[in-house]
Amino acid sequence: MAGNGSRIGVTELLVGVPFPPAAIEIMRCATAPQFFAEAIFGGATYSPIEAVGRCWVHDLVESEALLDRALDAASALAALPAKAFALSKRQTREPALERMQNREVDAAIEQIWTAPETLQRVRDYVARTLRK
Repeated sequence: MAGNGSRIGVTELLVGVPFPPAAIEIMRCATAPQFFAEAIFGGATYSPIEAVGRCWVHDLVESEALLDRALDAASALAALPAKAFALSKRQTREPALERMQNREVDAAIEQIWTAPETLQRVRDYVARTLRK
């Protein structure tokens, strides 16, 4: 489980950097639809318990129990019929994989991420955040 002072959130747009397609698609797959736009555009951070309530985190686990919980989850998935699981996973992931392969968007994102003004905004944000 995250420590008491931990905050969970997506703050990229606060410093002027767009998400790469892979990050957007991971968020789209992992985040409940009603919270997706808030996660991407909101910029707020939340406690771990608040993040669970928004479906951004699926579960909170004490570090001592993490390995057992992961092994239980892996065992449950391994028990599923392999061919049906593989096809189901492909069906659910294929649209995201196609959207991730947009080279035009990748090039535009790289330009923004490497621009001097973006790097300065990132430095400013980090400096403000670390002062808290």
